[in-house]
This record gives sequence, structure tokens and C-alpha cells, in this order.
Amino acid sequence: LSRQLKYLFNWETGIKYSCEFILNLNRLWDTLSALSFGFNTYEFYLRSNQALPNKWAFLYQKRNDQLPNGNKLQEANHSDNFKISTEFLKNENRKLRLSFNYRVLKVTYAGATNLKSDNSILGRAEYEFNEWKGFLNGFFLYETGSGQEQKREYSYIEVPAGQGQFTWIDYNNNGIPELNEFEEALFPDQKKYNRAFTP
Repeated sequence: LSRQLKYLFNWETGIKYSCEFILNLNRLWDTLSALSFGFNTYEFYLRSNQALPNKWAFLYQKRNDQLPNGNKLQEANHSDNFKISTEFLKNENRKLRLSFNYRVLKVTYAGATNLKSDNSILGRAEYEFNEWKGFLNGFFLYETGSGQEQKREYSYIEVPAGQGQFTWIDYNNNGIPELNEFEEALFPDQKKYNRAFTP
């Protein structure tokens, strides 16, 4: 839902809601598989007239993520996200875009992850220029922050037969489970491992 505020310089305000729930049920054990998840996102924004070349925006977003715990989804974390951005595009030869994000993350149930509560920031600046009728073009990008996406590794955890998704096949016969030796299991008695992601 959005509304243009004609009495206030044609600013625009709005709210958005989005969600997704993926429920993969293991019928044999009446539990949700590790591939199940869910999230809700609520967003509020206020921005200047988007028809103008120079503009700004403020956005607040509340998000909660859910992970499987037994036969139901449980809230894993929730975050408050604040974003301020501006664009200076009036001069066709020199364009500047700036944005600043601040996130407060609260972890309530980590599940198989090592995610921890934290506060993070992310700033971004872009500068684009075009000089001497296109003879010299350039683009600069600078990004900094403590909230960038962490690299994720995965491992396989042994579970009772039938409760997993994967099977281990010792291709090189060394007796050591290696990441490239796990395959999706076809039969229930082979489903002995689940994949776990770790930041």
C-alpha cells in the first residue's frame, strides 16, 4: 500500500508485507525436514518525489525468520533494519548515490547454525562521471561495514536412519566422510545425514 502526499511536496509513504513458508514434512517421523523454513517481513518507507532528479528515502524493515524444530517452525531470529539513501542525478555528467544501513539482529533459536545476535552497519557510495562529451568515463564504488554477508560452510551431521536427507558413499575407500562423498538418498534406510550450514 502506498500514498502520495500531495500537500507535502509529493512525498510518498507506504507499507509492504511479504512472507514465505516452505514446509517439508517427513511423514515417517512426523517432523519437518531441515529444508523447511519461513519468514515474515514488514516494511515502512517514506521517500521524496521520485520524479525529481535529486531524491532521498528512509526505510524501516522488521523481519523474523523461522527454522524447523520437531514438527513445527520456531522463530529463529528477528531483526530491525534502518536504511537511509539519497541520489543526486540532476547533473547528467556527475551522478552520486549514497546509502547507509543499520541492522539490529536478535537470535532467539540458533538451530543448527552458529548465528549470534549483533548490530551491524553497511555503507555504500557510488560516483559516476562523464567528461568531455564522453571522452572520459568513470565509475567509483566504495562499500564498508560490519554487516556484510558471511561466507557459509556446510557439514553433514549423522542422524537416525530415515530422519536424514543424504547418504555417505566412501568413493576413495579411506573411511573418512568428505564433503564430496554425500549424495541425496533414494531409500529411507540410506537417509542417515542432514546438511548443516555454518557461518
